[in-house]
Amino acid sequence: MARQGGVDVEVARRKFTVDRDDLDAFQILAASKELETRLAEIASRTGIVDTGRLAVMLALDIACDMQILQGRLDNGDLTQEKRLEGMIILL
Repeated sequence: MARQGGVDVEVARRKFTVDRDDLDAFQILAASKELETRLAEIASRTGIVDTGRLAVMLALDIACDMQILQGRLDNGDLTQEKRLEGMIILL
């Protein structure tokens, strides 16, 4: 989907224009919806109402998710390496 000047989104009742060449408008809108959902979950779970604190909590939550995913990728790479080594030995 071609776009000019970015995609307008609203997160936490604030409007932003997101301009990313590596994502299309649908992906950006989906990301903003995901942020809204996660912000609401964190607010509900913690009782925090300050949007600045919620944003930091969300950033930490996403950073933790990234660490978990990176660990899975790293372990997956080792598994693939071991499989390849096993195949090479068999050959």
